[in-house]
Amino acid sequence: MKINTVSLTLFISSSLLTTNLIAEENLADDFFSDLPVITSASRLNQSVLSSPSAVTVIDSAMIQASGFIEIADIFRLVPGFQVAHADGNTFAVINHGDGWEYPNRMQLLIDGRSTYTSALSAIDWNTLGIQIEDIDRIEVVRGPAASAYGANSFAGAINVITKAPELDDKWHVGARYGNEGERRLLLRHSGEYKDLNYRFSAATRDNDGFDNYLDSRDLHDVSLTGRYSHDARNSFFSHFSATSGDAGMPPIDPGNPTSFYNRKRDTNAISAHVRWDHIISDSQEVKLNFYHNFRDEDDMVQSYPLWQLLDLPNPASVPGFLGEPNQTVEAGERTYKSHRSDLELQYNEILDSGLQYVVGFGGRYDSMESEAFFPDKGTVSNTSFRAFSNVQIPLGNKFTANAGGFYEVNRTDEPHFSPRLSLTWHIKETQSLRVGYSKAYRIPSLLEENLDLTVYTETGFPLDAVFKGDAGIEAERVKAFDIGYVGKMQNFPLSWELRAYKEEYDNVIDFYNDEDPGVTDLSGDLTRLGNVTQSQMYGFEGSIMFRPEENSFIRFHFNRGHETGTYIKEINEAPPKPSTDVESLHSAAPRKSYGFLAAKAVDTWQFNLGLYHVGTMEWFDRGDKVDSYTRLDASVIKRVPLTGKNELIFKLGGQNIGNEKYSEFIQDDERELEFDPRYYLSVTYLNF
Repeated sequence: MKINTVSLTLFISSSLLTTNLIAEENLADDFFSDLPVITSASRLNQSVLSSPSAVTVIDSAMIQASGFIEIADIFRLVPGFQVAHADGNTFAVINHGDGWEYPNRMQLLIDGRSTYTSALSAIDWNTLGIQIEDIDRIEVVRGPAASAYGANSFAGAINVITKAPELDDKWHVGARYGNEGERRLLLRHSGEYKDLNYRFSAATRDNDGFDNYLDSRDLHDVSLTGRYSHDARNSFFSHFSATSGDAGMPPIDPGNPTSFYNRKRDTNAISAHVRWDHIISDSQEVKLNFYHNFRDEDDMVQSYPLWQLLDLPNPASVPGFLGEPNQTVEAGERTYKSHRSDLELQYNEILDSGLQYVVGFGGRYDSMESEAFFPDKGTVSNTSFRAFSNVQIPLGNKFTANAGGFYEVNRTDEPHFSPRLSLTWHIKETQSLRVGYSKAYRIPSLLEENLDLTVYTETGFPLDAVFKGDAGIEAERVKAFDIGYVGKMQNFPLSWELRAYKEEYDNVIDFYNDEDPGVTDLSGDLTRLGNVTQSQMYGFEGSIMFRPEENSFIRFHFNRGHETGTYIKEINEAPPKPSTDVESLHSAAPRKSYGFLAAKAVDTWQFNLGLYHVGTMEWFDRGDKVDSYTRLDASVIKRVPLTGKNELIFKLGGQNIGNEKYSEFIQDDERELEFDPRYYLSVTYLNF
């Protein structure tokens, strides 16, 4: 790796020296000396000192200093998380490994709206309905969070809190240009009308993806957020967003890239969200939350004539039962329409004794229409109901207990209850030690239960049975135990969060090959979905931060973990049949990862530096085993005050600078996607 470590050390040392001097003058700054109050761990307002789970908090100043331009990349700042660009328009974000291009064990909430899609069984980071500038802070629950948010929070939960419109800039106009075809235009406006505060934004986002790979992106976003204060006890939050555009797609068959042409995916995504907040008294509050998500994607394409698709010498070589030799075959991987509607009621109360609790009920309806995924059914749906509760109990001055549970039932699976217990010892006023245990389930999605992706000829003959789900598939299970140590220095702006953990996964759903599936097609094999993996993960992770000022800080995070386990890779490969090929998990999670982020503000300048390392790990499905990598990011920000409350901001950023290309997700020579050094320049006009 070609990074100038001398320059890096000088930068860090000078930052430490300068920020030490500043710290002596700013110890009274409560905002940066106090540990944050969070809501994501249990739906209760809690200091991180009393949280039942490990939580990482990332604020807007850290996001700006990181230089990241994709929201998914922000999670490189989270201990134990791995982020990969599966291609130019697909991002994978996972916790402790075991991931593929559509990770399905993480919940992502934006102001209380789930973005988890029943169609992909995952998060689509391109259609979140917000811009990175909208984010006020992010709370990341590391580890099972199903006791608070249900089945999709199997490996963790991400809660994105956006800026209140009344606290945002009045006008924000920005443009960004970079290599690899990176282009973005952004318009944001915040204002008020009587008791209504609102924010409108519109953006266009383009890039060319990786070199020599069909993965470009051309997307257009619009969103409107409003907060209406009816009176002192009632307020209403609303958000509407729409994203449309298209993305390039790699060949369906990498070995025969000319088999299908003009690969492109059209995307339309719409979200609507309404929440009523009612304050009953100083200690009681009710929230009623409703959202609806709609997605429409189409990537169906025509093949070359059948005789060319089958690599035959001439049309006469096509067997008669397949039909016309010059027919074309239509195929796709992401063509569907999906709807999700969710309604939830939540009640919070704090008693005079200091005990606080939350109870809630909710229901959800999912439907998905796809002739490509479900040729026999066309449309599949599911209705689920849930009840949950979490409680925080003070046990004298030194201890706090947390308990919670989430009960979930739906039409397609048996009921599941996900509990969590923790006990916290407050060693000092600013330090605590936590012991916690949780058990969680991930209920199979509509796609995993009903998937039947088969390519047919015009005569109805199955040309290729590609993927098949399992109606009898069972819920995944995890048991997790951790010990956490959280604290800060009382007279010095240094804070930390450390955690030792052990996680046991069972019944994990994944793909496996069936060499003799009992279906008649020309390929003779099939990729199935099933409960094929069990694993154990244990390790130590955390973060340490020195922060005397909002925009001047040094932060280090790390994870050291080890995974063991087995998975079924293939069945019916050789006689006697049925036979099963069971393999060991060696590197599905990196043994070591760490990151460093430093920022230094000097007058109207800000200098930022990030260093990230991920050890060797293996991605499943389309991914490969990729080598370890270390990348260096840097950015410089210059603010130019104008007349009145106006300002210009120039930002020059670089990612993986001074380094060779590296692979994040795919390392096979024929499909190699390497992350080049990337640079961009952005110009922003603000009126505040």
